[in-house]
Amino acid sequence: MKLFLFFTLGSCWGSFIYCSYWREKNQISLTIKRSFCDNCHKSLKIVSLIPIISFLIQKGRCCYCKNSISWVSTCCELIMGCCFSCLTHSDYNLGICLFVICWTSWLTIEDLQNLAVSQNLLFGGSLIILAFLKLNHQFQINFLASAGILFVLLSCFVILRWLGSADLILLIITYFLFGFWKLLLLLLLVSTSGVIVCLILKTSRLPLIPFITLGIFILFLI
Repeated sequence: MKLFLFFTLGSCWGSFIYCSYWREKNQISLTIKRSFCDNCHKSLKIVSLIPIISFLIQKGRCCYCKNSISWVSTCCELIMGCCFSCLTHSDYNLGICLFVICWTSWLTIEDLQNLAVSQNLLFGGSLIILAFLKLNHQFQINFLASAGILFVLLSCFVILRWLGSADLILLIITYFLFGFWKLLLLLLLVSTSGVIVCLILKTSRLPLIPFITLGIFILFLI
């Protein structure tokens, strides 16, 4: 029952962030119109908004115009549903796990779309995480000095344009969450997966936050 509940919550979140991504891409505000078919533009009924199930019931087609529905949205729902379910097995605090994954997945959408993220979202989420760690006595003052040194070192990569400023902030937050050795593991995961994708896509520039998000998810599980 617990797994089903968190899978449902995750699939709803996946549906929301994909919707946000699609609307941002097409310059449509989230507030001006309820969900609609991107082919015929008719507003969707509630039964057509159930993550994954609606896609299966309608056989991947709009209930009005019968045109195919993008499978990307359903994949996003499925992936986030599985992520939420897997996090229930983490030894880390479940609340902070879910918040961090929601936060970083939203940053991922923005990074994929614009190769940049909202500063308010970035720093707001960072402050919430640090406050949570402080309240749960997981924030150690002696981390500040080492975090400062780490910030200076990673800033060199920002200057060289190997990292973005948002990537830097996210890595520092990862340090507070997991500590130094797991941060090194995260850097290994991010750099390895990034190089592989660059070789496959034959490109020299990729948004890094999606890889950091995946790495953080793996760290929560191990």
